[in-house]
Parts: sequence; structure tokens; C-alpha cells
Amino acid sequence: MIELIHINEYVYLKDVDIYLSEGLNVITGETGTGKSLILDVIGSFLDYQNIRSETFSADMVVNLRMDCDELGIKKGQHVFSVERKNKRLFYKIDGRLVSREQVQNVLSSLITIHKQNSHMKLLDKDFILEILDEIAGNSKKLENYKKLYDEYQQVFRIITTTDKATELKKLEELKERVSEIANANLSEDEEQELEEKYKRALNMQTLLQNYSTASQQLEEIEYALRRVYSL
Repeated sequence: MIELIHINEYVYLKDVDIYLSEGLNVITGETGTGKSLILDVIGSFLDYQNIRSETFSADMVVNLRMDCDELGIKKGQHVFSVERKNKRLFYKIDGRLVSREQVQNVLSSLITIHKQNSHMKLLDKDFILEILDEIAGNSKKLENYKKLYDEYQQVFRIITTTDKATELKKLEELKERVSEIANANLSEDEEQELEEKYKRALNMQTLLQNYSTASQQLEEIEYALRRVYSL
């Protein structure tokens, strides 16, 4: 959401802070108090501009609830700035120069100015979906969906760029392995039979080790007895 609009200088507005709350914000006042000038400042960040002064600069404090990959910025608080120089508007985010289109892409989903004919935006399907998602609290779900979609795109690119000849070769190898398994005529009890044979082999190995140990001990005893008799 947009938390603060600071007008450094525009016509007769200087060092003006406008604090916004989440939801609907209404700017009211007598004629000539600067309502239209404030809308001009907000509009300079969006897709309609009506700057009436050669000297103009303003800042907007924005709290993003999701990462913005297009601009390479994380969710959280950021400062969007606009300044007029040589009859051109220059935009910055956290002091980094960016294009007007990049600023508009971010802020157009955060704020809407209802002026003459602005109600036409309510016919925009994407805009309505954004409002419904915001009301339903789907920000976290959308973030997870975006992450999964990015992973899907990466996998899809890998699949579509993989050498088809290599993939066909791997497929043939897998088919051969499947065929070998099918021709082996394996039975359901074969695994159990193999386990029993393995256990018997282990028992046989244990018996052989015990026999070898006993035989060595007998040889040592026999050798000791011979020495005793020789004495």
C-alpha cells in the first residue's frame, strides 16, 4: 500500500506530506486549496499526467507486500521519486533510476484515482481480480503460485531444449531394461526365497569362521602339549 506522498515542490505546494490509509482515501476541500494539484502529483506516478509547473518533484513511500522481480526489489518499504528536469519527468526507486513504465506497472495495482471517466477501469477484468485477491487475502497464495510457476517454466525450458536424440537413446535403454525384467519371469515369492538363501549363506560363513577359529585353537593346544612331552 501507499503510506505517504511527499510533495517537495509543485506550483504553490512545498514540503507537503499526505498520509494515506489502506482502503478508500477521500481528498476534500474548498476550491483553490490544491485538491487537483495533489491529484496531478499522484497522477504523475501513473498513466495520466497533467504537470502544470516547470519545477516539480515528489516522493511516494510504498510498502510492497510481494517481491517485484521486474524491478529487482523485495517486499517491504520503498521510496518512489519523480522529478521534472528540462520538461521531462525522471523516476527513481530508492535512488535508482527506472523507467516510467516500470513505476506504473507497480503502482497501478496499488492506487486508483477516481476522476472523470476513471470508472472505466472497473471494467478491467485483471483489475477486478486484483481487488478480489486483495480482499480475500490471497497474497501468500499468489506468491507461492508464482514461485511454483517459475519452477515449472524452468523445467519446461529444460525439457524443450534437451537434445531429442539423447532422450530417444535413454528411452530405448529404459525399454531394454523393462524387457529384461519382463523376460526374467520373476515370481512374487522370489524376493523371499532370495532372502532365505542369503541368510543361509551368512550362517554358512559364520560356521566356517567358527571352524577356522576352533581349528587354530586346537593346533595351538597340540603344539603346547608336544613341548610339554619333550621336556
